Amino acid sequence: MKKWIKLSIVIILGLICILRIIMINQNNDVIVEHNIQLNQKIKTADLDFVIRKANTSLTSDNINLTLEMYINQKKALPYNFHQPNFNFFESMYFAIPYFTSTQAVQIYDQHGNKLRSEQLSKQGSQHVIIQSNIAKSQIKKYSTSKQFIFIVPNQGHKLEKYILSLNE
Repeated sequence: MKKWIKLSIVIILGLICILRIIMINQNNDVIVEHNIQLNQKIKTADLDFVIRKANTSLTSDNINLTLEMYINQKKALPYNFHQPNFNFFESMYFAIPYFTSTQAVQIYDQHGNKLRSEQLSKQGSQHVIIQSNIAKSQIKKYSTSKQFIFIVPNQGHKLEKYILSLNE
């Protein structure tokens, strides 16, 4: 009799564990990816942005990536899980397959002046130009696709990943 009680308890606990695992893994994606196009207006509850221009140029030694973007921050978001944080620049990356993603390393205003972190960390509308230079020697020959990635926090601990292809 004790054997059946112990077996019943083990089966019930096992079923509870299985049901909990199923509940946790129910199509609750943490990162939702969106492929975007140039001049596509992205509106979220806390942030609006549009990428107006994207340029990829090659020199003898480098690949130069440049984007022109308008962004309107309505409130501080937990970029890189720092709460509250207006510095959207921390969540922008240029990505090339078979190469480590590099954070967008230089950011300028529309007049070509380099922006400081306190200027990036303000609420409201901004017109920014984002640039990155990647040495050709660090990239494999077959890495032809280039992307700009902007990760925007959403409600809870969910993230929206906006991907702009920079291929010509």
